[in-house]
Amino acid sequence: MSNLFAPMRPPIQRLLPFGADEALRRVSAHLEAAACPCHGTLARRHIELLISEDQRHFWSPWLSIELEDRPDTSTELRGRFGPHPHVWTMFMFGYAVLTFLGLIGVTLGLSQLALGESAWGLWALPVSTVGGLGLYLGSQLGQRLGADQIHLLEGFVDDALATAVDAAAADPAPADATVVDASG
Repeated sequence: MSNLFAPMRPPIQRLLPFGADEALRRVSAHLEAAACPCHGTLARRHIELLISEDQRHFWSPWLSIELEDRPDTSTELRGRFGPHPHVWTMFMFGYAVLTFLGLIGVTLGLSQLALGESAWGLWALPVSTVGGLGLYLGSQLGQRLGADQIHLLEGFVDDALATAVDAAAADPAPADATVVDASG
């Protein structure tokens, strides 16, 4: 039942043990890899990731990420998955039109009732409500169709940030360090 009212733009949140500049460097390096499933743009503390053009559909997700440095040298990564901005604008325009239609209908219908006439204007309220429900269900359908790509983008972010952490942990000892062979 909790999935019935899923957010229209699902969030992603991570706490990174390094600074925002390092996170940007790691994501940038991962984007340049030959097998990268997406492409993106990085600017200051902001990352935009989207599915590569050859895999992109109308319902393909777009990931917008903000990085915020914390006082303890860690970074908070906060982002939202959503449709391409053009698709998002279309949905928001649809909601605005339906809201306007509902408000005008209620105003007209109540005016008609006050004048003792037939309140046919009130029909705009259920029509706009059904239209809004249709848009919401359409957004949920788009999320379900794009779920694999949402997981792909989320996995890309996790891999980009974890790969570099693993590589840093696997660094060999510095050249001036003494290596002791305990085997024999």
